[in-house]
Parts: sequence; C-alpha cells; structure tokens
Amino acid sequence: MEESKTANGRQLMQEPLKRLDTKTGAEGELCKRQKAAIRRNGLFVVEKENYQLYYELYGNGEKKVIFVSGLSGTMDDWRRSVLKLLEYNEFEICIFNNRGIRESKCKNWRMTTTMMAHDVARLAEHLHWKKINVCGFSMGGFIVSELVCLHPDIIESAIIAGGTAGFMIPSAFVVGSFAKMIVTFDKKAMLKTMMRTQLSEKFLTTPQKALGGLSGYQYIDQPTSEIFLSEDEPSFKCQAAQVSACLTHHVTVERMEKVKQMKLPILVMHGTADKMVSYSYAPPLAEHLGAILFPFPGCGHGINIEKPELFHECLINFMLGRPLPPAPKDEEAETSSSSSSDSFITV
Repeated sequence: MEESKTANGRQLMQEPLKRLDTKTGAEGELCKRQKAAIRRNGLFVVEKENYQLYYELYGNGEKKVIFVSGLSGTMDDWRRSVLKLLEYNEFEICIFNNRGIRESKCKNWRMTTTMMAHDVARLAEHLHWKKINVCGFSMGGFIVSELVCLHPDIIESAIIAGGTAGFMIPSAFVVGSFAKMIVTFDKKAMLKTMMRTQLSEKFLTTPQKALGGLSGYQYIDQPTSEIFLSEDEPSFKCQAAQVSACLTHHVTVERMEKVKQMKLPILVMHGTADKMVSYSYAPPLAEHLGAILFPFPGCGHGINIEKPELFHECLINFMLGRPLPPAPKDEEAETSSSSSSDSFITV
C-alpha cells in the first residue's frame, strides 16, 4: 500500500485511512480527531500462515494498550475509547482489525479464539511491547479470556467486556434474530434487528443524553454515515468463520484456575440485561480467573454504548491501578442511561 507523509511529517499508509473520510456530522468530527491522532499504522504479516493484521498506533505513553474487537467488528468500534484514553499521557494505544476484516487479509477461513489470541500476542511482540493492557469486547472478550491463559507473561492487566469462557449456547431470541437478518434485504430493518440483540429495550426506546436526546432507534435511523457503525460489511466467509470461533470457544476451569493463582489484574464487565451473551456467564468467569466482577445493571450487550462514562471510567481506572467507581445499584439503572454526562456523540 502506498505511503505518504501527512502535514506533520508522519509516514502513514493512506489507503486504509480513507475509511475515516466517509463519516459526516458529529461522527465525522470524531473521525477527523481520530485520523489526526494516528501516530503510525502498518501491516503485521505472518507469511507462514498466510495472513496479515492491519493496525494503528496512538499516543506515546508507557502503558501499552491493545483493544480487541468483537464479532464482525472493526477497529473503529474503539474510536471513542481511543480518544478518551488520549486525554491521558500514560497510554500508547493499538487498535487492529481481526484477520479477515478490511486490510487484515487471510487465506485460511478457519478461525478459533485460540488462533486470534495468538494473533494479539504476536502483534504485541511485533510492536516490541513486553507487557500489555488488553481489553476485549464480546468475541474480543472471548479472545482475551484465551489470551490470559495462553500468554499470562505479557499481561499487565486484562479487561473482558461482555465475554465468556464458553461454551456459549445462543438463546432462541438471538438465533431467531440472526435468522431474520439473513433473510432481510432492508439494511435499516436488519440494523434494528441487530440492535435489539445488542442493546436494552429501554435504551432503544427512550431519549438518551448520550445520543443527543435521541432514542436508540432514532439514532440508528439516521444515515449510516452519521452513526458509529462501520459502513463496511465483512464477507459472509469472515462472519461464518467468526461465528464458528465463538461457538467453539471454551476455556476450561483448570486453565482459568492456573491464571487465578498468578493473581493477574483482570476485570470482567457485563450488562445484567445482556441478550447476546447472558450475564449468567460473567460470575463464574470472574470467579475462576480471580477477577473483579463489575455489573452494569439494566444494560444490554453494548455497555460501552449505553453507559460510556462508566465504561471508560472503569477502563482507565483499572489500567492505571486506581479504585473503580461504585457499581450502580439496580434502581440507578432506570435513570443512568439517560443522564450520563459522557455523551456518546460529543465531539
């Protein structure tokens, strides 16, 4: 890919950055900030296994952070988290696309969370990062649960959001929703169906300060260029491979108990109303890893969307070794989504 120098002299691959020019409105302003903050980007190529990972680096801090994306997700799902962490001088941040997503090409479409956990460790080695603070959401959380067992020596801290040790049995609601999306050709209707699996009904139907006063449904009804979701769609092969990886994911109790003995700093965050990955998976995951469990009462799968302020406060405090904020009580869940001061769309 062609490289060129930016206005401040950074040598960057330009083709992958064109994606940040497609957004408009408030999301477009966030993309401009993200694009201006990229310090370096590149490809990590693993020739023997015929795949490559595209990554971007932000910040210059001593604490090295890698974000791991979920099912069909892209690195830009972490846009707000990157910009939030850049308010602190302590962090250097890496976001990347899992194999099969955009510039992260692969020829073998068989995927497992074990393979993708090794990808994270190899990427850290490529960056010459000996210790990392890693955060994964959804499938990314599955990957992190594997990573701490496979490569505990590189873990400074780990955060698992909406994850499980597996095996995961999808609910009838989730299976039905995915079946509906497969046969739906209306993109907006498909998006609404997907959001029902990701977010709580309250968030979707009532005005949210985090969304500028719109309800979740009103927010996603805007043009795709104005919302946080990527306009790129992973190939069917990629999505099928990642679904297979999620369904076959399993970290045994014995492996987790070994990690527990190492007393690694691990935080498990999970929405109590999660329809995608049931909250029931979170307590045993935290218990066997010796992790801190931080519930998000009333929230669905996308806790970073429903409660961005609390999510980022937990994220940053945990990585910096600071006390976590008080966990909200059940009754607070009724109002916290609509009263958050950390707007999801603030620029």
